[in-house]
Amino acid sequence: MFSSVLEACGRLRLMTGPKQVVTYEGDDVTFTAFEIRRGAYHDSVVLMQLQRGLIDLMGVLDAGVVMATSSNRALLTQSGLLPEGAKTASSEDLLIVIQAESKTQ
Repeated sequence: MFSSVLEACGRLRLMTGPKQVVTYEGDDVTFTAFEIRRGAYHDSVVLMQLQRGLIDLMGVLDAGVVMATSSNRALLTQSGLLPEGAKTASSEDLLIVIQAESKTQ
């Protein structure tokens, strides 16, 4: 399932520039994957379209695709979507977070 997420990101041309390897955090119920794109800026409309596309994928419970400003990180925290490892993202970074039913769909 996460490979299809990365393919969706590529189709929207968001997979350019420096990146951090996709990281997984999980328990017995859900998995969360995130990717930090250092210094990658994209318009909020494009980010909302990608987020909607990710949420529509089978097995995805929730997703966040935001510039990692303190306000956006706070929103992700309130919704339970900000993994510990993603807290290092800065306001100049693109943050993609996906919460899914499993790691392998």
